[in-house]
Amino acid sequence: MKHKTPCLEVIGAGLSRTGTLSLKTALDILVGPCYHGSIPTLERHGDCNFWNKSLAASQLEEKGYRDVLSGYKAAVDFPCVLWYKELLSRNPQAKVILTIRDPRKWQASCLNSVGRYLEVTEKWPCTWFHTLFGLDLPRDAIIKLPGLNMWEAIRGGEESATDYFNRHVNEVKKHVPVEKLLVFEVQEGWEPLCKFLDLPVPDMPFPRTNDTKRILLFTSVCFLMSWFTFFVLPLLLIFAGLYLMDTASLLYLLVALGLVILFVKLYVMSVLKTIWSY
Repeated sequence: MKHKTPCLEVIGAGLSRTGTLSLKTALDILVGPCYHGSIPTLERHGDCNFWNKSLAASQLEEKGYRDVLSGYKAAVDFPCVLWYKELLSRNPQAKVILTIRDPRKWQASCLNSVGRYLEVTEKWPCTWFHTLFGLDLPRDAIIKLPGLNMWEAIRGGEESATDYFNRHVNEVKKHVPVEKLLVFEVQEGWEPLCKFLDLPVPDMPFPRTNDTKRILLFTSVCFLMSWFTFFVLPLLLIFAGLYLMDTASLLYLLVALGLVILFVKLYVMSVLKTIWSY
């Protein structure tokens, strides 16, 4: 199926944990479908192949770009924020929204949510689990967010995190023409956003979406299922293998293992989608 070249109206240049999910929800209402990191992770898992290749090559491949972003009117958060400059060059008519917040609160938010996720997924067996089930994208994209490893800066303390955040903000301001840029705090609500996009203010409250609890639940599910898949399940198979010594039984056991792993993958993806939908 041939996809049309994407025509983005809005590009988000704000770092994760600056209200990007609230902005995504608002843009869904204002301009149409908005691409966000939760989409390749949970809704369109096949997109991960494109983003992983792009991360490895440090550039967007044209065909994959059309396939993945076709039909979307906006793109915010990771992994798109990695290429906000390239997205703007491909969509010169687009406007750019830079979400910001107090850098110290941003660092604390990162450490208390995504930071805990990274701590868990950087260790075995979660590393194997993520690779087996194709969940590397969120971890790799987060680590490679703009500039010298963002997470080195965040873990380096308040001063290094603040410096990193301010450098990113200044870089965006320097690169994007002032008439195309809105520096936005989600607490400001609809007014500045709608004025910037030249759209009427919706007759509803501005979305306030805090996904910290979802990220922590996501982390817990990955942790538990990692240990089940690579520790508990193998032990059960070893004991079963000692009990069933004939070749036919072992063959059935291997088939059962494959089916269990498939079930675990489907179960995990179902749980993660549920987490992000409540």
